[in-house]
Amino acid sequence: MADDLLALAYEFAQRGEAFALATVVRCERPTSAKPGAKALIREDGTVSGWIGGSCAEPVVVKEALKALRDGQPRFITLVGEGGTGPGRREGVLEYALTCHSGGTMEIYVEPVLPKPQLLLVGRGPVVETLLKLGKAMDFTVALISPESSPKPFPGITPRSVIVVATHGT
Repeated sequence: MADDLLALAYEFAQRGEAFALATVVRCERPTSAKPGAKALIREDGTVSGWIGGSCAEPVVVKEALKALRDGQPRFITLVGEGGTGPGRREGVLEYALTCHSGGTMEIYVEPVLPKPQLLLVGRGPVVETLLKLGKAMDFTVALISPESSPKPFPGITPRSVIVVATHGT
């Protein structure tokens, strides 16, 4: 199961698709999930894998979508009735676990975002400089210039930056 999930994560990353990886890092019984359980959460909220049942999943999905928007990982503690939470700790988001079984789960949610894309349209010193800067900043850089042969327009995403820099053409 874990190998299949990691292969799917690799596939998403190769396609430039953002997703979050949620991993159960600690549990106190009774919980249905166990440490090491994993799930991938896509930007549309779909879940592949398993990190607990209907009590845990909605909270994890909600926090995963926030992580995809702001690029910051999350550490979530779900505390059931009779369970013990870690107490107030900086950076830990604590939620009540609504399942009747009780227990406690701690889940790490890590956003995996594609490289930002820089699409340069034009030619000249500004474009040449931006090309070098984009590569140095680890952007995926695409160049469309008047001299280039027509190619399919690169896929534009909400994370794309487009710069049009022409000089008299």
